[in-house]
Amino acid sequence: STIEKNIRENGIAPARAHIYGGDLFAEIAGTKNKYDFILTNPPYIDPRRIARVQKSVLAYEPSRALFGGEDGMEYITRILTETPHYLAENGVLYIEHEPEQTAAIHTLVRSLPYVSCNTAKDQWQSDRSTRLAL
Repeated sequence: STIEKNIRENGIAPARAHIYGGDLFAEIAGTKNKYDFILTNPPYIDPRRIARVQKSVLAYEPSRALFGGEDGMEYITRILTETPHYLAENGVLYIEHEPEQTAAIHTLVRSLPYVSCNTAKDQWQSDRSTRLAL
């Protein structure tokens, strides 16, 4: 997989990286494991914004990997809400999202136990990912 290739090429010891697949936290639910970092690139595209998705992406990616429900926030909301159960003290969550979702993310986070929430811009100067820390 791409993530395994990135781990290898960046000289990260395989024992230090744990890759889980499935429905968000389903693979680790019920464990007492806590993680220093959780990195996510969930389905976040608002289905009403399908016109902005490149045709090649639509042709080769399954729609469930792209579209995140109403306003594209379905998985983002679940991730933001559930992640505090799995982050270690001082742990950090990174989440990729659409620029239009930034305000909703910052609003939702106010009701959650994160101590910081900072959004970064991509190479086109659009809000693209947010770093949240406990």
